Amino acid sequence: MEMGSPIGFEMLDAAQRLFERKAKGKGFRLGAASAELALGTLGKNGLKLALFERGKKLDALLLCDSNSVTPQFREELLSLLDALGREKGYRCTGEVMTTDTHQINSVKGVLNPLGIEGRGEIALAVRRLFYEASGRLEEVRFGCASERFRVNVFGSGQSIEIASTINAVVAVMKLALPLIIVGSILVLLWALSKM
Repeated sequence: MEMGSPIGFEMLDAAQRLFERKAKGKGFRLGAASAELALGTLGKNGLKLALFERGKKLDALLLCDSNSVTPQFREELLSLLDALGREKGYRCTGEVMTTDTHQINSVKGVLNPLGIEGRGEIALAVRRLFYEASGRLEEVRFGCASERFRVNVFGSGQSIEIASTINAVVAVMKLALPLIIVGSILVLLWALSKM
């Protein structure tokens, strides 16, 4: 099943019908904080943390201006976010995202993920950001909309059609080009004879 295919849209429609049932909405709160750290593996945009609260559930998104993050350090940060959430009385799930910045490549090379240096400093900054963002939690509203439209994309399905069209044009030109050249010469000779 490919996204954008008719069966893909059927599946999206089926899922939408499931979620159209109106349920009583819970309050939705959002808090955010950011910090800059002077580390060789972190770009100028530093760390940004967003907390989304729904009841006693908290989702934490940590965005790091870095070229990826080591798997071990990612797990440490997720555990830290979970523990910080429990300290505040929440069931907290988190995710660590990176910007794949190229700002720090020129200094340290391309392979310099977050977590190869300054782990303690980053963990302290995340802890500080968590408390700052949780103190800023406020009620928010949001809305969304979607629209469907068709786009024809050049791909493997059209490559055969294009190749056959080009072959047909070349076959026609093999016959038509000599006739066009001979016809042009005859018209030129006729025009010269009239002068």
